[in-house]
Amino acid sequence: MANKPIKKTSDGEKTETKIPLEWIITPPQIRQTIDPEHIKRLAHSIIATQGCENPPIVYKFDETGFKVYLAMIETIWGIHSTIDDYQAVEQINHHGLLVKYYYPVVAGACRTHALRFIRDNGCDDCREKLNNSIRYQCFDQHFPCREITVRLSCTNNTHDALRDMFNENIYQPPSTHELAMGIALYFTFMKIEDPKLTFAKFSRECVGWSATKISEAMRYKDLPDYIRQAVEKGQILYGMAVQLSRLQSADCSTFELEDWYIKIVSGRLLTVKSIEEQITKVIKAKKSGQFDLETLMLESQTAISRREKFRKPVLLDTLELIYAMKRWLEKVLDLFTQGLLSTKFSPFTQESVTHGMIAVWQIAKLSLKHMTWLKENQKQEMDQTFTKAIEMAKELQSLHK
Repeated sequence: MANKPIKKTSDGEKTETKIPLEWIITPPQIRQTIDPEHIKRLAHSIIATQGCENPPIVYKFDETGFKVYLAMIETIWGIHSTIDDYQAVEQINHHGLLVKYYYPVVAGACRTHALRFIRDNGCDDCREKLNNSIRYQCFDQHFPCREITVRLSCTNNTHDALRDMFNENIYQPPSTHELAMGIALYFTFMKIEDPKLTFAKFSRECVGWSATKISEAMRYKDLPDYIRQAVEKGQILYGMAVQLSRLQSADCSTFELEDWYIKIVSGRLLTVKSIEEQITKVIKAKKSGQFDLETLMLESQTAISRREKFRKPVLLDTLELIYAMKRWLEKVLDLFTQGLLSTKFSPFTQESVTHGMIAVWQIAKLSLKHMTWLKENQKQEMDQTFTKAIEMAKELQSLHK
């Protein structure tokens, strides 16, 4: 296949060409998580379209250039690796010398993993035809000479490689929090080289995110580990964490930030919009000096608690309420386990979490009369069990006094 220019960079051209899959290496990049099911679906798509419609971007580095590239990755993501961890390809350079070159994929890691999946596992049709003896055989049929099409840059320019990595992932993004963290770390790295670098300039020259989004990503990077881990686990949304970062920028205390986090992760605030509205009010009040932030928090919590405690049970679906409180207890238990909540600051009471347990069992007792499928002796046994549990919880509660 003839090489053809695809896209100019600041120091040269990328060319669409074919190289052996075995040459391509995958150092760490923005996308830290790889979904095996996504890789399988992508592999099927590549077979169906007879190749990648959008070929991976690969850079050709000499030994010095690749060492610099690895050093940049370690500085940005904190992931240490050495040049010995990666396979080199020995080739004759333009001086006629045999030298080592490295071919890292900087954009298209998932596509590269999918191609490797085809190489190692084959496609459905080939597995059936070749009676499951398909390692390389299927790949050889679909990709002659075991070569794949890539967009190759031979500039040896590490900054171009980083720009391509981030620009590609803007349009085919990983999870929002991964991309935000990557962009924040990238900006921090570039700021070292250019202390006068602004969000606007970084947005224009390096990534496609707006200056506002870059600012949010920087605040997200500086949040405590437990909040970012909650985002990674799917316990709260990235947008919720960004709103929490506004509190940190407003010089709120660690306790105040934890208190708001607890409200969010326990389900008291369910939407990014509601969180944004409440935090905006709090920050405005804090800047005006009219109220103490902790006082506002307590007043807000008291208002929510008052509405929930005095809402008439007859207006609620009994089982729905029980399960809601069960989920509430599970979330709070997780906070206790992580050491983020003490009995002193329990959202159930200032004394003990057992008050919440008592409330659940009392509701369970009341719901027994609605369980028409139970026999009377079964209802009596369950009622006695709940009564005993309530008595034990009250006994535990008394230990806190």
